[in-house]
Amino acid sequence: MAVFRWLSFFCVLTYHACVGQLVSLDVCADQWVLELIKPQYISALSHLAQNCQFSHLAEDAQTLPTHNGSLDQIQKLAPCYLIADGFLHPFKKKSFEKKGWKVIVLPPIREVKDFTHRIKVLRRHLPPHYFKESDKSHGMLHHAPHAHKSALIISSAGQIHGQYTPGDMLLKSIGLKNQARHIGLQPITIGTVCADPPSMILIADLDHRQTRYLKKILKQRAQPYTDLDPKFLMCPTPWHLKHLSKTIGPS
Repeated sequence: MAVFRWLSFFCVLTYHACVGQLVSLDVCADQWVLELIKPQYISALSHLAQNCQFSHLAEDAQTLPTHNGSLDQIQKLAPCYLIADGFLHPFKKKSFEKKGWKVIVLPPIREVKDFTHRIKVLRRHLPPHYFKESDKSHGMLHHAPHAHKSALIISSAGQIHGQYTPGDMLLKSIGLKNQARHIGLQPITIGTVCADPPSMILIADLDHRQTRYLKKILKQRAQPYTDLDPKFLMCPTPWHLKHLSKTIGPS
């Protein structure tokens, strides 16, 4: 009987220790975790996960714990897996691994095809039962009939999204040509935008002074533009791009 009680107690301890085993380290990793992982396997999300200005799944995150990123707080969560998006400082990664936690740094996203690779990485490192039964929303993005039209995406900080940026991926995913040929983000010059305006100008605006001024000039020149919710360009995922493609709509 004593042995039976001990085994029962051990099983209960094991069960409770394994209910929540995954901690997301940043708001971009939060998006992937919330879309793909069952809530019972999430120990905690980043402190920005519940902030609707940064996370489009902030409402879903309200019922889940968050952490401030400190080693002490994460240690109290006793996770088995830590997930970071794109980059984690080697010193921090080593500190986490010394605690016996498996650290999964998601590969960077430069093109739409990288979404599939990222999901494969998660499935390779996490137990199959962690995943929601239907995660078919990561399928191919549907191209809108914008073929051969050029466009520019301007960030909330007044920068143009060049090649290999979230904005660039959005444009290419819906059949638009990015007029910006530089790589990465580059500050806008009003003259450049207005001298050779593309077919579409998309502005992810947080009421920044530079973008306010640009909008004023565009209105004076009767040049149309479309506002985008900037949080959907912060962390490129298939779900973010699908949302934005609906915002832009067909030509």
